[in-house]
Amino acid sequence: MLVYRRDSRHASGRGLKRALQRALRQAERSMDREGALDALLRAGDLECALADAAHVTAPIAARITDELAARLLGECRPRGELGALADRLARHSLPDRLRIKTPEGYAYYGLHPLRYAELASARAAGAGPVGVIGIRSIGTSLGAVVCQALVQRGRPADRISVRPTGEPFARVLRLDAGARDFVRRICSRAGEFIVVDEGPGLSGSTFLAVCEALEACGASASRIDIFCSHQPDRARLLADGAAARWRRFRSHAAAPPAPRSGREHSAGGWRVDVYGSYASRWPATWVQLERAKWLDADARVIDKFEGLGPYGDEPFARARTLADAGYAPAARRVDSGYLRHAWLGGRPLRAADASPALLAQLARYCAFRSEAFSVSTDRADSSALEEMVRVNAERALGVDLGATFQLEVAAPVIADARMQPHEWRIDGDRERLLKIDGHGDGDGHLLPGPTDVCWDLAGAIVEWNLGGAAHAALASTYERLTGDPVSKRLSEYVACYCALRIGMLTLADHSAPADEAERLRAARAHHVRRLRRALAARSRSAR
Repeated sequence: MLVYRRDSRHASGRGLKRALQRALRQAERSMDREGALDALLRAGDLECALADAAHVTAPIAARITDELAARLLGECRPRGELGALADRLARHSLPDRLRIKTPEGYAYYGLHPLRYAELASARAAGAGPVGVIGIRSIGTSLGAVVCQALVQRGRPADRISVRPTGEPFARVLRLDAGARDFVRRICSRAGEFIVVDEGPGLSGSTFLAVCEALEACGASASRIDIFCSHQPDRARLLADGAAARWRRFRSHAAAPPAPRSGREHSAGGWRVDVYGSYASRWPATWVQLERAKWLDADARVIDKFEGLGPYGDEPFARARTLADAGYAPAARRVDSGYLRHAWLGGRPLRAADASPALLAQLARYCAFRSEAFSVSTDRADSSALEEMVRVNAERALGVDLGATFQLEVAAPVIADARMQPHEWRIDGDRERLLKIDGHGDGDGHLLPGPTDVCWDLAGAIVEWNLGGAAHAALASTYERLTGDPVSKRLSEYVACYCALRIGMLTLADHSAPADEAERLRAARAHHVRRLRRALAARSRSAR
């Protein structure tokens, strides 16, 4: 099943350099940890992109990343050092197009590099050198923090970064000459290795590719440690022979995000406060992929993780826009990548609440997003969604859509991507719909990514289980508000939406506890039925 985006994009080298230079100046002035963190994450992005491009400035960017990692860890560094490095970088022209990828842990899962520093501190005992191998992308900055934490505790350490390639479930790594020399140098001095990345994902193959490449270059498995963001269930890793391969190396998981005050709402915990302890009423959720959330002790405000440093900028901006328009509660940015807004109590909506007045409000919401969150057409590449629907429909229904399934992108937007009834409340004073979370999921690491506004209209049709008349009413109201004739392209998006939800629910079921699996399978059955109906309607229309 396909559900993840190819979350890489091209960026201007000049633009990345300017953003880093601004962050460096701020970090040099403030000398505080938050400024150092923001600059560190930007430096790691630039270092990774330059290393992938084998650009001459990659070592300078790596020096900047190291300097910022030391400052994040509280080391008092000479004033002017960052400025001198920035000046060196400024003297070079960078490529017009660099490929960058959003580090998922920093952007979505509350992973903080200081947790990796704690892992390194616990492993600092010993005399031999440590070779830190950061797996790009996020491993550039994480590796720098691990390396500096070891050095600050008196352990000699140096680092490189690598980029495994190949299919997601069968990654491989071919070390270049410089990396081979690095590994052999550490081995010749009876050193150890630490492989650093977030994850592992479903397969574990990225970590395994790096560890086995180190072995092939002379390192002993007994001297290779894995630093990851969580300990996997080895038996569930999907790479060939993953359980036995993983067992040969020592793995250490970073501590989870620091608890905040109040009650945790992550991993589906919010359902207790929304629905009570009656689990039979709970909607299904992919608990492992939920953002960190905390409800304060007085049940008045909720903090939700939206991204460290630069990765939270766009979600926070969208949250403000929705609040200003009256579609969401007022929100403000707080510490450690969290957004805070009022807790919306009251009864969550249900599909049975889909009255004509409510459907009109859903249409107005989509019309608002079509203007407020529009993006350029080149950001809304439909090819990944078209491939997804073909693969997922074949695996779920045995249906071969061939190459004829195409999506028209006429009104590209950052979608809400969470149109389920339980994501809404009614503002009692104004009798207006309020959105629980309309700012963070449409541009995350799961599909759809930027796409046509039809995605949210399709989501409303499927999740509110709208029949033909209600479906038509929603579309016609939107068309009247915007002049955009969505009806002619909406059926393909309904099928596409169902195919993605089937994929998500299937993968969530793979790692879910038994009680959650039952809910996931019931939700999957609903989306399978809707996909069958959508494809049948599409077939009749084609005839």
